[in-house]
Amino acid sequence: MDIPDRGGTFTDVIAFYPDGSEKIFKLLSSDPKNYSDAANEAIRRILEEFEGRAIEKKAPLDLKNIDSLRMGTTVATNALLERQGARTALFITKGFKVGFTRFRSPEEKSVDNK
Repeated sequence: MDIPDRGGTFTDVIAFYPDGSEKIFKLLSSDPKNYSDAANEAIRRILEEFEGRAIEKKAPLDLKNIDSLRMGTTVATNALLERQGARTALFITKGFKVGFTRFRSPEEKSVDNK
């Protein structure tokens, strides 16, 4: 029924309802004064609208009216583009074997190739 995309600034959600209609929700990914988790808050708002009733923010969500839930994120992509987080590298070699490298410090380099 909904597809959250958790981003660095916003969490975007699109809900597809059984009658064929759809609605887009856009929430701040971090808004601790209003909710602790943007994806859960988006699902709560969708259920409120669909079921026509108020749902308390800290109440467990009854997901019986959700057929499927898929989630994507741009947080990791943003971290790579902004060069934040652990230094990593991805190597694709002939035959598409994959090797990962993580540099722990300038003096210590490790290569795991499986």
